[in-house]
Amino acid sequence: MRDKTLAGVVLAAGESRRMGQPKQLLAFGEHTILERVVDTLLTAGVGEVIVVLGHLAERVGAVLGDRPVRPVINESYRQGMLSSVKCGVRAIDAGYEAVLFALGDQPQIQSAVVREVIRAYRAGSSGIVIPCYEGKKGHPIIINLRRYREAIANLPEGVGLNLLMQEHADDVRLIDVASEDIIRDIDVPDDYTRELARFTERRSSL
Repeated sequence: MRDKTLAGVVLAAGESRRMGQPKQLLAFGEHTILERVVDTLLTAGVGEVIVVLGHLAERVGAVLGDRPVRPVINESYRQGMLSSVKCGVRAIDAGYEAVLFALGDQPQIQSAVVREVIRAYRAGSSGIVIPCYEGKKGHPIIINLRRYREAIANLPEGVGLNLLMQEHADDVRLIDVASEDIIRDIDVPDDYTRELARFTERRSSL
């Protein structure tokens, strides 16, 4: 069942400079990395899923196929991830209470972990919920838009969402999760090799 008060934003606009090729399009099992991330949010029951595209937007967006997601183009993607965060938030209908931000290079995160973060947000009163593994913060994160939509829009270029969290530390809830997946991403070829091996091993053990 889809949560009609929670929108998801997948940040997938980057240039993948350290990878040397669009990492969103790298194979991860039968699908691409980006498809895995998007399907995880859909399976977890996120209401609307918005995919922020930028570099090679048409090519990257093509892999989404007929999935019930909404791609948006961040024309300013070279300015950094905050520009994609703002682009995604602008695309969210005013009726949504909160946004879940997911990175487009974390295909290893499973829907059960996403649901765990969502449950933690629903169970408390904090406006920002961040998963942690052994004290390290990870993704996905949830932010209450009724409290922070304007604050996100006004964040200065060159900073990230960390500034928002620092300024509103009393409204941040950190939740411990058992999955190390939340703190790993794919930036360089060695990361990709590692995560693909982990994924293959996990599937073979099922």
